[in-house]
Amino acid sequence: MSRNELGYPRRPDRRKQLVKRRTPPEKVKTLDYQEPPNVLELFRFQAKIGRSKRWTHFNDRLHIDVQETSKQRHETLSTILEILRRLDAIAVSSLDMSEINFVDPEGKEGLYKDLSDLQEQSINKYLDNLQDAESARKVGQLMEKLKKKPAMGSYSVWNSYYKFVKKAFESSLGHDVFIECTTVLEDVLAQKTKSMLELKKIQILKDVVQVLAFVASQFPFLCRVIAVVMSDNDNAKPENDTLKAHDEWLLNSTNHSISDANQKILISLADSEFVDRLINLSKRPLDEADNVWNKLENLQSWVATTYVTQTSIHLLRASLQEVIEARQHQEPRDAQNSALHKLKVHNEKMYKIEALFILTLLLCGNHKEIVQAQVWKRNLIIGLNQLFNTFIWVTDNTDEPPLAIPPTDDCSADTALKVQFLRLVHSVCDHHDNKYLLLSKPELQEIIRSCAELGTEPNPSVLHVLENKLYCGEGERGLLSNILVAMKEAKETSTLRFWIARAVESFLRGPTCLVDQTFYLNRGILDHLLHLLLEIKTTSEVSQGHFDLLAELMKFNEQAFEQFEKAIGSDARFKRFMALAENSLVDSNMFIRCATLTYHKFLRAGYDFNKSKLLHYMSSKQVRARLVASLIQLITPETLNQENVSCLNTSLVFMITARQIPNGLGYYLSDLSKRINSSGTPLLENYQELLEFWLSHYSLSVKAKDCQSLEQGTNIKFREWTSTVEILLGRLPPDEEESSLIKYLPRRERQHRDKSVSRCT
Repeated sequence: MSRNELGYPRRPDRRKQLVKRRTPPEKVKTLDYQEPPNVLELFRFQAKIGRSKRWTHFNDRLHIDVQETSKQRHETLSTILEILRRLDAIAVSSLDMSEINFVDPEGKEGLYKDLSDLQEQSINKYLDNLQDAESARKVGQLMEKLKKKPAMGSYSVWNSYYKFVKKAFESSLGHDVFIECTTVLEDVLAQKTKSMLELKKIQILKDVVQVLAFVASQFPFLCRVIAVVMSDNDNAKPENDTLKAHDEWLLNSTNHSISDANQKILISLADSEFVDRLINLSKRPLDEADNVWNKLENLQSWVATTYVTQTSIHLLRASLQEVIEARQHQEPRDAQNSALHKLKVHNEKMYKIEALFILTLLLCGNHKEIVQAQVWKRNLIIGLNQLFNTFIWVTDNTDEPPLAIPPTDDCSADTALKVQFLRLVHSVCDHHDNKYLLLSKPELQEIIRSCAELGTEPNPSVLHVLENKLYCGEGERGLLSNILVAMKEAKETSTLRFWIARAVESFLRGPTCLVDQTFYLNRGILDHLLHLLLEIKTTSEVSQGHFDLLAELMKFNEQAFEQFEKAIGSDARFKRFMALAENSLVDSNMFIRCATLTYHKFLRAGYDFNKSKLLHYMSSKQVRARLVASLIQLITPETLNQENVSCLNTSLVFMITARQIPNGLGYYLSDLSKRINSSGTPLLENYQELLEFWLSHYSLSVKAKDCQSLEQGTNIKFREWTSTVEILLGRLPPDEEESSLIKYLPRRERQHRDKSVSRCT
C-alpha cells in the first residue's frame, strides 16, 4: 500500500481486497473434463428431485417452470432448489431446530456438505450448458498451462481460447444460467496473461447490459466480471516493480491503450446506462435490497461469494429459523440483530464493493470528466453520505461470513467495503473541483466566509454546488467531515488509517488552497496527526499517510505552522519528531518537501523564522545538505520504484530552490561529492545516473499527469524541473560555475559511457 507521485496508493491485490468465493484454486482443474455429461442421467436427476413442490410463501421465481427440453441448463438451479425444498419440508415439520442436520462434523452430509458441493460443481454444470465439450476442455488446458508456465500468457495463447469467452458472454443472456456464467467468466478472466481482453470484441455486451436493466438482481454479477477485466492491466505488469522495468513495459505493452478503450466502451454502454446503474447500486439504501431467502439469485450470490464455514452455516441456519418463526407467527426478532438482516447486509456489501471498484477506475481514467459529470448528476455523494453512518462505516459483529480462509480483519467484507469507498472518495476529489460535493450547505457557507476573511474569491465550483443544491445535505456535517470524524475515532493502529489519510489528503491536493487547509485546521486534524506520529507506533504505510496529509495541510500556510509550533510544544518533542522524520524518509519525504518549499517562500517574504522551530531548523544549510544526501542514499537507478521515486523528486526540490540562493547548488554538490552510499558508490555518481533516468522517465507521454502533479503540488513549473536537471547534468549553461555536478565528478566520470549498462552488473 504505497503511493506514487500522484498521491494515489497502489491498488491492493484484488484477490485480497475484492475477495470472492470460493472454490479452492486446486479444484480449477476440474474444468478439464474429458466427456460431456450423460443427458439421460441429468433427466433422471430432475425426475428424482421433482418440481411439484414450491415455496408458496416466497417469490414465484424460486420455482423452476420450464420445458423438458431445457432441463440440462437448469441443473445447477435445481440443485439449489432441492436444498430449499428440503429446508421447506423441515420448516413445516414438527422437528426442533436442534434436531436438523445442518452441519456434519465429518463433512459427509448435511447442509454444509450440500453447499460445499454446490460451490465446486457450479462451474462444471455451467460448462455442460454450453454444450461444447471441446471449448470447456480448452479452458481447463489454458488455466493449467498458465499455472505451470506464466510466460505463456501471451495474446496468441489467450486468443486461441477466445471463442469460449465470447460464447460465455453470449450465453449470459439466459437469465437462469447467468450467475453460473459470470462465475466461469470471472475464473477464466482472472488468469494472469500478458494481454487484456478487448471489450470491443464482445459485441453482445451492450445487449447484456440492456437485458439486465430488467433483472436488477443480476447486475452485480456482471460487475464482478467487468471488475476482473479492468484489473487485468495490473495483472499483466512485470513482477519486477522497479520504474525501469515498468517503463519498459509501458513502451512495449498495448494493455494501457486496451484499458483506455475498454473504459470508453463501458462509459458509452447504452448511453451511459452502465455508469448510471453503477451509481444507483453504490448508493442504494439497504431497505431497498432483498433478503437472501427472497430470491434465488440472492441465495446463489451468498453461495458464490462466501466460504462455507461453521460461521456462515450458522448464519444460514439462524436465518431459516427466523423464517420458520415468522410462519408460526412467533414474536419477531430485532431486525438489526437478526440473521436475515446480517445475510442481507453481507450480500449488499459484496454488491457495492464491485460497483465502487469499477467507478473508481473509471474516475482515474482518461474519460473521467464524463464519469465526474454523472457523479454529480446522479447525486452519488449525497447517497453515499446517507449510507455512511448507517451502512458503510458500521462495524459488524464477528459472525459475518468470512471472505478468506483463514478469516482476517484485513480481508473481510467490512474492510473491503470501507477501502473501496475511500478509494472512490480519493478519485472524486483528486485534482477535481467535484470535491466540494462532499461538503454540506453550512460547510460551503463556511468556505465562502473564509474566502472573505482572506480577501480571495471563492472557487466557482463552491458557488455552483450551492446554487444547484448539490451539497451533501443541510445538516452540520457532509461526507468529508464524516470521514474526518471517523479518522479521529478509528482504532489508532488500524490499517484503515492509511486509506482514510489518502482520501482526506486528496481534498487538499493540487494547487494550494488556504481556505481548504483552514477547513481542516478548524477541525483539529493537525493536532491529531502529531499525536498519532509521536505517540502511536503504526505500520510504515500508515505513518506515510499521516506524514503526507500533514504536508498538504501545512504547505505555504502560516496559520498551520503556528498551530504546529503550539502543538509540538517543547524542544525535546520537536527533536523527537524530526528524528522520526529523518529516520524514515521514504515515508516522510513529502513532509520534508513541504518544509523546504515553505521555508524558501517565507524567506522571500521576510518571515521571522524564530517564531517556528521547524522553519528555523530548515534555515540551516547544513541541515538541508544532510537531508539531500540522506534522500539520495536511499535510492539507486536499480532500486527506484513507485514507493521511493518521491525521494528523488524531493531531492530535486532542494536543488531547484537552491538556485534562488547564491552558490546554493554549489554547496549541495560539494557536500555530495564527499559522500558514498552503502554499496561504496560515490553519491554524486549515483545522483548523476538517477537524474539521467529521471529525464527519460518523465519524457514518456503516459507520464503527463505525473508531470502536472509535480507542478501543481510544488508551485514550480515543470520546465524549471527539467532545466534544473539539465543544468546539473551539464546539458544547459549553469546559473553559476558551481551549479553543474559534472564539475565535482572525477575526470574519468565525465567521459561518455554506455548508460544502458548498470554499474551493478
